[in-house]
Amino acid sequence: MKAYKTIRRITALALAVCAALLTGCTGITPAPQQGNKTGFAIFTAERKAQPKDQEAQFQYQQERIEAGRKAPDIRRFTQGLYAQLIAENGGNNLVCSPVSVYIALAMLAEVTGGDTRAEILTALGAEDIASLREGVAAFLKAETVDDGSTTSLIGNSVWLNEELKYKEEPL
Repeated sequence: MKAYKTIRRITALALAVCAALLTGCTGITPAPQQGNKTGFAIFTAERKAQPKDQEAQFQYQQERIEAGRKAPDIRRFTQGLYAQLIAENGGNNLVCSPVSVYIALAMLAEVTGGDTRAEILTALGAEDIASLREGVAAFLKAETVDDGSTTSLIGNSVWLNEELKYKEEPL
């Protein structure tokens, strides 16, 4: 029963984070700038164009494959998230990006502590915050493609209200 309550709590938290992230998508919003109190990029995918010569292309693909081996397997998280959302929505249609929820929760884990951080890490299948950071960085590297025919960039950010107090260190 405790595990069920934890899953419900994490799901509610994830949905709240997603709703908060989507709220900023309704209008024109300035891009976050590092060091500016209106927003900070937390996880940034490196945009690296695929090289033109075959040997360099092979090396580029090998780097992405190796990063994929270090990236977390988010299938368990995705299955649990969908199961919970379907159960709570009574079979109604819904749209969800498990990768966005996963990364949003990883970002949330950075600014939490104690039991809350432990529950988020458990939900994401991470041993500790350091392994979560490493896994998300590897995931972003593995899934970022800009090879001339395909461009796939994953980006998430935190937007701050400069009228509210917050701690600079986690950012």
